[in-house]
This record gives sequence, structure tokens and C-alpha cells, in this order.
Amino acid sequence: MNAKLLVLPVLILTSCTHKGTNDMAASKGELQTPVVLQISRKPLVVNRLILKGVWWSIDSTSPTAAFKIEDSTVYYPDREGEATFRYELNGDTLVIHFDSYDSNSIIVKIEGDTLVLHDSDSRNIDTLLRRSI
Repeated sequence: MNAKLLVLPVLILTSCTHKGTNDMAASKGELQTPVVLQISRKPLVVNRLILKGVWWSIDSTSPTAAFKIEDSTVYYPDREGEATFRYELNGDTLVIHFDSYDSNSIIVKIEGDTLVLHDSDSRNIDTLLRRSI
């Protein structure tokens, strides 16, 4: 019985010491365990027909539209030179084939005349409104 009573204080002291060591290390910035949160979401099913139209950025003060999506191309009115590029839909990802690279944007939301894109290259999130010209 005396042996059991001796083991209990040793366990308590060991656990307290261990916790204190972590607290001290954390206060010094030595603990570097990254926490990664992943939010799972169900990919959108996007139809080309609902993407068609002239889209204006809500953050822009530009007098021109951001782009116009047609059957198989995207037109950028502010670009000099070549302004029309092919695009494709891969699930919920809009892939625009520029001359020297492909741009991938995840379609986060498309509802009515609102389109929300997450540009995987720049990590920007753009909200656009469809308007008539």
C-alpha cells in the first residue's frame, strides 16, 4: 500500500512538470505545431449557359466590364492586343487558356446575377455581377 502511495505523487509531479515545460516552451515560441484547417465543400455543378454574359467586378471603378463569357471564349475588354481566349469548365473550376499560361479559378458561387471566383493563382476572391450592356 505504501508503494502505491509513493507512485501517485510521482505521477502527479511528472504530469505537472511536463505541462509546465510545454507552457514555458510555448511562451518562448519554441512550440511550432501548425494547425491546418480544411473546409470540405461540395463542388458546384456549373452549366456553361449560366456563365454566359457580361460580368462586372464589384470592387472595380473601371468603366468597362471585367470580362464577357460566351459559348467557348472569354473576352477581356481592357486587354491590349489579343483579348479573346478559350475556356473550359472542369467541374467547378473555370480554366482560361491564355497565350502563355492557364488560369484556374474555382467557382465558389453562382446564383442569379452573382458570380464568386477564387483565383487559385493569386488566391484572390472576386465577386462579379452580370449586367447588360
